Amino acid sequence: MGRRDSTGKDHRKKLRRKLGKRVDILEARVERLEAAVGLRDSVEDGRSCCDDLIGCLDDCVTDVKELRQRVRDARS
Repeated sequence: MGRRDSTGKDHRKKLRRKLGKRVDILEARVERLEAAVGLRDSVEDGRSCCDDLIGCLDDCVTDVKELRQRVRDARS
């Protein structure tokens, strides 16, 4: 049986929520690391490379393929 449209919408909504939670977890980890290393005090304009990455992930959280590609790009 194929999925019906409403089930597909529910699945996408659930996936967006799950990815959103993962981004929140990543952001919390980055903040803890920045605080431990002391990057928060030395960042210009209140932003760091990590903040830019989190923003990038947050922007593409609705598209899983794009999210995976951006994570791969950030790792390399």
